Amino acid sequence: KYGLHVIVLDGKRGLDWERFDGAVEWHSATIETIGSQIDQLYAIFLRRWDQMRAAQVNKIYDLPKRPRTLFVVFEEFGQLWQKIKQDKELYARMADRIDELFRLGRAAGIVICLMDQAPEDWSRQMRANAKFVICYKLGAGAGNVFSEYYAGKLPDKAVYSQSNVFYNAWHFDAELD
Repeated sequence: KYGLHVIVLDGKRGLDWERFDGAVEWHSATIETIGSQIDQLYAIFLRRWDQMRAAQVNKIYDLPKRPRTLFVVFEEFGQLWQKIKQDKELYARMADRIDELFRLGRAAGIVICLMDQAPEDWSRQMRANAKFVICYKLGAGAGNVFSEYYAGKLPDKAVYSQSNVFYNAWHFDAELD
């Protein structure tokens, strides 16, 4: 609807997102594939950065012919991130790239959305550059990483918190009973 190119890297091997293939660009993300997937995303970032530098602009949106904005969803990011951390060489390469994508990606038209149950494992750079955080029920203290102190008190479904304000998920209202 908004002209975004949506890419989903699904750490649940398709359980959540495969059914949307065709509406979004969907890929299963495993420890075997995630390094290459992040490398490819980073290569797109570098190409766009070179375009911006050549045109002497500081945002991709200022280019006369700008590429589509990429909206990249990492499903179950924490599970993959924990596995990446176990491989020191892979982690060293991926940590720098992910941090740079979080810090500079939006200027290059790359928006990253992490769907995760373990945000406490994210780097400081990732947490600092997470501009919009929505929390569903999390385990004790997990929401504290983003100052979502009451996320542990949320019901199991149909309610989320953003800046410690609780909201009903609109599409569940009729089904709550």
